[in-house]
Amino acid sequence: MLRAQVNGVDFLGADELYAQLAFGVLAIAARASDGRTIHITVVSKLVPETVQVGPGSPNSAITAHGPSFWRSNVAGGSGTVTIKNISFFGADGTFTFTGVAVPNTEATGTRTVKGRFNVEYGLSDDQYNRMRR
Repeated sequence: MLRAQVNGVDFLGADELYAQLAFGVLAIAARASDGRTIHITVVSKLVPETVQVGPGSPNSAITAHGPSFWRSNVAGGSGTVTIKNISFFGADGTFTFTGVAVPNTEATGTRTVKGRFNVEYGLSDDQYNRMRR
């Protein structure tokens, strides 16, 4: 489950939801029925934590609609992702970010996004093999 508001408009990521934890990177992507998407990528220590997704960060949050994209980890962007619980099977937490229009897309201005997630994911082959040892 991923629920959010993008500039105050409800976003329910129930149509498509993808979550994966591989090589210490938590990746979440959701698509709403109207085509809007939210992508969150966090380098995780596999512990509850709050990470920055602002300029220069290896972590990022993106919202998109059609050919328009807004990113958090570029100049003018900001935000955090708070991981409340994380394991090899899933994660839950909250996020808030301001995304800046990505050049060479149809995006203009900024988008403010606030939401929460509670996702289950499949194990990568590497993780599965490490757990079996």
